Amino acid sequence: MHARPQAASSVISLLAATATIVVEDNGRVAYAYWLDAEGAIRGDVWLYNRCLACRSLEEGQDHE
Repeated sequence: MHARPQAASSVISLLAATATIVVEDNGRVAYAYWLDAEGAIRGDVWLYNRCLACRSLEEGQDHE
């Protein structure tokens, strides 16, 4: 799983009584994180890229 979103990123949080959905867009890629009531990441999902995707697996090895 990915590290918790950093403050420098664009982050949108949707709060509920027992969970939070955080959408992080760092200008390059966007992920959504499902946080439990204690703030632990329970799941994540890639949403979209803002730049062109890598042409090959080898080209993308240094990316998130």
